[in-house]
Amino acid sequence: MKKFAFISFALLASQASVAQLAAEDLKGFQSLLQSTTSNSVRDCADAGLNKLYIYRVFQIGKKTVAQIEEAQLPGVQDEALQAQLKREIEVWTQTRDPGAVAQVKFDACLKQAELPTSEPLSRLNRHCFGNSLFAIDVMQAKDIKQSAAEVKARMSRAKLALSPAQASGFIDEMFAAPNRDEELGLARELFSSCIEANNGRY
Repeated sequence: MKKFAFISFALLASQASVAQLAAEDLKGFQSLLQSTTSNSVRDCADAGLNKLYIYRVFQIGKKTVAQIEEAQLPGVQDEALQAQLKREIEVWTQTRDPGAVAQVKFDACLKQAELPTSEPLSRLNRHCFGNSLFAIDVMQAKDIKQSAAEVKARMSRAKLALSPAQASGFIDEMFAAPNRDEELGLARELFSSCIEANNGRY
């Protein structure tokens, strides 16, 4: 798994026709994602990854839209939150893609924090949340008490963006993580790696 040397930097988003972060902006984005302290980018990424987890569970469980509505909407009093949840369900209905729902959550969170977003960056984010499903699948397997060996055996048959050695190392790191915050940190690292590798392609 690739590691980064992180520095403190402000996020600036390009408004070009493709999602192209300048070198300094990319370093800043990665720094904020991997910060050990709370910040808007990190917190929004975690919100997106948690949403990715939830909708992956819905996908695996073959939940209907009605069942998802029943799980997500009851008891929500805040109108803005209710509208956001309905938007996520709408995106799920249209795409059946957990990564698309996570991207919508991430972008909405960034906008609420008054951070810049753009359609090209949204496309890049969606791709990289989809790429992060590997991390989410490992987290879910750990949550239901599967062993690392079982996960490695299953993942060896899957088509992954990581090499077999990287995937195996990531699984070991995820299973060694002592709490959810560190697990999310590993997922954010994978997300950040994808942003770097695909910067300028979307």
